[in-house]
Amino acid sequence: MSIKCTICNTEKEHLTIFLNAETKKCDYVCQECQSGNEFSTCSLGEINKNIKQLESMLKDMEDTFNDPDIWDMKVPEELEPFAFYPKKIYKIALNQLSQLKFRKLEITSKTPRKKLLEAELQTAIEQENFEKAALLKKEIEKQKKKK
Repeated sequence: MSIKCTICNTEKEHLTIFLNAETKKCDYVCQECQSGNEFSTCSLGEINKNIKQLESMLKDMEDTFNDPDIWDMKVPEELEPFAFYPKKIYKIALNQLSQLKFRKLEITSKTPRKKLLEAELQTAIEQENFEKAALLKKEIEKQKKKK
């Protein structure tokens, strides 16, 4: 049985299933689309959350691995492709962070301002930041009046 990739809409036999915890919706993603951009199916809220988590993790790593003996850990050459040592993990996390920030830029540049404000409002409500939510709601109302 073949299923279509959610991103490229191509029928494939082997797909990875991503379950969005918020929407409970499944995305089926082929290997080609995964290698192109693993964050392509993320919503703006998920991207922002992942950016914050990665930035926090990177800060913790910088604080933890400031010892050159740990940071510059030597790994036997034959194990290099399989080993995860502090410097390599840090580089992977930096790479993911840059991918997320690029994806966020792609989304925000293509999304109308009103939709971005509504997404930000939803996030503020979920985080129980009601002052920010009130300001965003006023801004959305201004956008509606302009039309």
